[in-house]
Amino acid sequence: MEECKHTRLPYRVIDSAENRLKTLMHMARSRATAKTDPIASSRTRVGYYHPAISELIGCEAGEEYCVLETLAEMDCVARELVDQVDLCPYCLHDNLRLRKLCSHCRSSLIVKKDVLHHFHCGWAGVEEEASKGTDLVCPECERQLRHLGVDYERTSQSYFCTACRQIFTEPVEEFLSPHCGKQIDKDGTMIHPVFAYSITSTGLEVARRGTFEGVPISRGIIDRDLNIYRSEYIDRRLLELVNRYLRYKAGFSLALISVDGFDEYLSRNGHLVTGELMKVLASVLKGETRGVDLPGTHDPSTFLLLLPQTGHKGALVFARRFLARVRSLDESIVKDMPTISVSIASCPQDGDEVEGIMAEASRRLAECRHSDGDTIMAPPTEELAEEAPTK
Repeated sequence: MEECKHTRLPYRVIDSAENRLKTLMHMARSRATAKTDPIASSRTRVGYYHPAISELIGCEAGEEYCVLETLAEMDCVARELVDQVDLCPYCLHDNLRLRKLCSHCRSSLIVKKDVLHHFHCGWAGVEEEASKGTDLVCPECERQLRHLGVDYERTSQSYFCTACRQIFTEPVEEFLSPHCGKQIDKDGTMIHPVFAYSITSTGLEVARRGTFEGVPISRGIIDRDLNIYRSEYIDRRLLELVNRYLRYKAGFSLALISVDGFDEYLSRNGHLVTGELMKVLASVLKGETRGVDLPGTHDPSTFLLLLPQTGHKGALVFARRFLARVRSLDESIVKDMPTISVSIASCPQDGDEVEGIMAEASRRLAECRHSDGDTIMAPPTEELAEEAPTK
């Protein structure tokens, strides 16, 4: 079982600055609203939600969770652990059914029975195997079992599999997730903490001023799971780089780094394994960048790296080095490593507006994904796909 830690759910679209501020202003109104407690509900993935916050920001039950978690990372609200729930590592739902299976053939057709032991020949089995009418007859030596404690004994109850007819004392236990149909080992679930949230002095100050300006910049900009910048911060810095070019003519490049076939990989391996993959890739990304570079998230399958004062040729050198490093990873670190696509866009070669630069990077990324994988696509002078070094 994965050790207890925060599991970020895929509700990022709700996590806007507007919704964060709206939540804080609601919590700051009175002592009654200063704390929000989770309410149990079968309508959500994790079995709990915060109804007042969900209604306030107009989202589905449970989607308010990411807003509250970001506010906690910004020290605007404080967490208080109230429960922990098991989640399916594939679909992140808490609706799990415990199944007991035969330890020999893994059939679920098992029953708990009294086991008989014949002293004379040593036969042991369930009573149905020895029943002949109203008598008990040993199926091994065919002697009649007349007297309990003299001819035979009843041992403690054991499990009997009606499929393979084996007797065993401990069944195999696993979970079935009705939502996605996956079978999960009993120790293979994800533990998701459920919190109550209380507004802090920082949150009260933000609500009073009606703005997040003044909150220390280090708060809320780091993705704590990947230890790189969050997409919101990266987007802001990208706009700053464009404005810097327009004023000082200081060019830059960016790279979109994406896991090919991400949805299929997630479906095949689940959130636990996929999360570990993204952590490894983020670690390699940080290790291959300079101090001035800005590695961050773009979407669940893609990283966005900003390379200030770097042309497309320098970005291409980085991309080749990054893919070579990924390919050199030992299988003990990442099993079933997927291929990676990298697209590069540069300012001013691809324009001097955020929308145009990102459109070119996205177009090239789409072309990369149509290749055999581990492909780099750069600006016009390097328009042909470049194959990355392989192991």
